Amino acid sequence: METKILEKLNEIERDKNIEILFAVESGSRAWGFASPDSDYDIRFVYKHKTDWYLNLWEQKDTIQFMTEDELDGSGWDLRKALKLLSKSNPALLDWIFSPIVYKSSETFLEEIKIVAQNNFNPVAGFFHYHNMNRTFEATLNTKKMTLKSYFYAIRTALCANWIYKKETIPPVNFRELYPLLDKESSLLLDELILLKSKHIEKSNEPIDTRLIDLAKGIIAENNEVRNDLKNIKPNPEDFTTLFRKQFGVLDLKVEVKHLARLIESKSVTNYDAQLGEVYCDIFERNHKQDDFKTIIQKLYKNPLINNQKINKDDFDSVDEKTAKNILISSIIKECKYGEHYMKWHEAAQLADVFLNSFEDIETIYINSYWEKALVSKPLYPDELDLGGWTNISWSYWYDYGLFVVSKNKIGVIWFGDDS
Repeated sequence: METKILEKLNEIERDKNIEILFAVESGSRAWGFASPDSDYDIRFVYKHKTDWYLNLWEQKDTIQFMTEDELDGSGWDLRKALKLLSKSNPALLDWIFSPIVYKSSETFLEEIKIVAQNNFNPVAGFFHYHNMNRTFEATLNTKKMTLKSYFYAIRTALCANWIYKKETIPPVNFRELYPLLDKESSLLLDELILLKSKHIEKSNEPIDTRLIDLAKGIIAENNEVRNDLKNIKPNPEDFTTLFRKQFGVLDLKVEVKHLARLIESKSVTNYDAQLGEVYCDIFERNHKQDDFKTIIQKLYKNPLINNQKINKDDFDSVDEKTAKNILISSIIKECKYGEHYMKWHEAAQLADVFLNSFEDIETIYINSYWEKALVSKPLYPDELDLGGWTNISWSYWYDYGLFVVSKNKIGVIWFGDDS
């Protein structure tokens, strides 16, 4: 079935001229309590070409499909999705954190997870599940109750309860909500999941009264605490930055102190090659002493760089253009295997954040030498490969970077890599 799903998603990309950023399973299969007749609920977020977003008139921002072989598909445009995410839309959060991923573009899914977690509003999430729960609560212990309606009742109740108690996004997989329950209830629910896996969605097989009482008890508790939740306002910049990044436009207002974290957040390749650590800092230059002595002092007890290994004789100076190409090449890829994290123009903007922090650069030092990337290997004409280096890190086998000395400042940007 996964092959059919991927074929359908590829067909939509071609026909609609879009790029699917991620596609996942939603609903009972993702929750972990599917029935034999459960549909495949495919959900995805996509983006158009840049020009689509420059149109003055509003355009359709959803895509839906239904196939004869039980594929139920629904997708949202990137801008629509991020606006809904700013409101902690639980349906979208279910997509983002689904344990079943069919398709994912570069690091977007991991980045949107971070934005979602950092901007989650417990009030919005709680009341979504608590209000939805009322419909299913009314069927408990009645002739209208089915296996499906019971699981919807208990899941929505547990999700609301999770948000109240933990103030975080509830897990998508139903069994990951079990920490809220005692062992007996968990075992009874496991038995019911097994039963549901053998019967159709609307089966009205008998349900243990202890489980019905469990659901009612959690709902009652949620009702008592509904006014005690913390209301958190989202940071609009997080959503705008993620949106712009998908079109190669980075937030140039990012502060240097956040630069290392931003680089690290992008540093996972398709083959799981990953940087170990990035360090970045700028400090005042002391004109009364040698610049390397200042660097050694400032890097005392640095988590990445062992300042006792720094020897001025091991460093060469390079011009600004070469230094920028070295820095971009360091940012875009993991140097051992040459696997790329991001595009050249994205990394160039990050490099500018660092280099534009200096006026009247006098000298740029490197501990490494770089050579033109192999013809069959580079993605970009100015890309460089690491040829050798003098190690100054505590534990990383590969480490390289720049010491920038300007009229009044000294800057350090350093990479540690073992993958």
